[in-house]
Amino acid sequence: MKAPQVSPGIEATIHRLRAGAQNLLSRLPGDRPGWVVFELTGLITARARRPRFFGVPVPPALIGGGNSLEEIAATIELLRDADWLSGVVFRIEGMMIDAATAFGLRRAISKLREGGKRTIAFLSRVDLMAQYVASAAEEIVCPESADFALAGLGVSMTFYRDALARFGVRFEKVAIDEYKTAFDSLVRQEMSPAHREQMEVLLESFERQFLGEIATGRGITFDDVKTAVESGIVSAADAKRTKLIDRIAYEDEIIDARHKHVADAYRFMRVPLPPPRTKRIAVVSLTGPIVSGRSRGAPIPVPPFGGSVSGSDSVVSALRIAASDPQTAAVVFHVDSGGGSALASDLIWREVQRIMTKKPVVGVMGAVAASGGYYVLAGATRIVAAPTTITGSIGVLAGKPVLEGMFAKFGLNEEQITRGRYALMFHPVRAWDEAAKDLVVRHTNDVYERFLQRVAEGRKKSRDDVHALARGRIYSGTDAKNLGLVDQLGDVQSAVDLARELSGVGADAPVWNVATPNELVLPSQEDPTTFVRLYGGLFRETTLCMLPALLRVL
Repeated sequence: MKAPQVSPGIEATIHRLRAGAQNLLSRLPGDRPGWVVFELTGLITARARRPRFFGVPVPPALIGGGNSLEEIAATIELLRDADWLSGVVFRIEGMMIDAATAFGLRRAISKLREGGKRTIAFLSRVDLMAQYVASAAEEIVCPESADFALAGLGVSMTFYRDALARFGVRFEKVAIDEYKTAFDSLVRQEMSPAHREQMEVLLESFERQFLGEIATGRGITFDDVKTAVESGIVSAADAKRTKLIDRIAYEDEIIDARHKHVADAYRFMRVPLPPPRTKRIAVVSLTGPIVSGRSRGAPIPVPPFGGSVSGSDSVVSALRIAASDPQTAAVVFHVDSGGGSALASDLIWREVQRIMTKKPVVGVMGAVAASGGYYVLAGATRIVAAPTTITGSIGVLAGKPVLEGMFAKFGLNEEQITRGRYALMFHPVRAWDEAAKDLVVRHTNDVYERFLQRVAEGRKKSRDDVHALARGRIYSGTDAKNLGLVDQLGDVQSAVDLARELSGVGADAPVWNVATPNELVLPSQEDPTTFVRLYGGLFRETTLCMLPALLRVL
């Protein structure tokens, strides 16, 4: 069912009324807390996905608050401006967060600290991501019995070629180029040299980012952090000795009855109230694999059963809604996707180009913006990425399972009747013959050349320069910036600030989150003959979804 839309003017009015009511509430008598406790727990997403009532977002207060970076950062900003507040204790427990979102969260805590508020991070379970976020705080506290899992970074991949061969199943792949390693787990039995090379470089870049920022936050050197991690931290005493934490204490020793939970303190916070009819920044999000048609999901949004996908029709519609509003000064296009359909990516790319003739479009990358996820942003006015974003993967691939051996092994026989040489070329029973494979190669080459052209135009490079960086290779956000594939490092807030600057509106211009029309599609409605889909950094395959290697392949 399509989500109803509300005009941006009505939504802005509702926001102003809600903000006005909040500001009246903040003036009521009551004891303002000197300290608040901010829980950072559970799954933290990049953008808020609140339910909508007749097209209007339901306020977090009515649904138990939000657990997205967008909402957390907005609340932290209100705390920074609260003159009654002395400090914040961030209680980090069981936090599940991707690397790019962790970067944004750490940045928000750093701004609070820079704004003059005291910041304390309390952790009872310490892994690398929790330590990375906590290192933005002025002080880190752990109980004596804290669990430490401060291991390094690693990548593990299982290869299935020989296992599949036992059942008479193999896989065919055509890719441009050697770094386009999706499907490798099905067609190889070990990492290719190119695959190993790019993963080594990626891990090295991530290590520099994580350990480097931890070192900066703790006032020690990169080598100090690396030595501590390599030595194996097993206790709070070890962590304190190596200066990874400041104090060993239990929660009740730093949090008492005088501390208020941030939800209880919210009534005292004042919300910025933009003037009516002011120019604003529209934010459109694209999340998940890119497909043609409408965005859709599955009742069980967990692989391998299903998950949401972003349809070109829905994303283009959201971009048009954003751009057509006369109060929109610029558009921020947030993308967290490993790619998808070449056609769908090009249609979204085209809409970005159309908008740019009238107003700036700032692309911002989430945890992954690779292959089609990079394609849709390639022509944006400016591109922002987190240091730990996985991007690039400028390349094309196609593939399909071949079940001919399995049919022979189990006594199955399939007969085909066709009209046209290529009618059943993607049918999984038989391998491609020479003519069919040549057609696939020609098609992938055509898509690849178009991809190179889009990137060359958007990044103002020659086709050959882009090809040298492409060939399916992935990069960290830091390396992509150094190579000119992105313009600056940052998060969604950085992109909003840049959009304000490019459009010439004030630094306090409000942000409008544009809803993307969605449609729920049950798995039974999927085309059962769709055996192969062309994705970039991520590949989902309907028929063979039971293979873990297909769930996320870079």
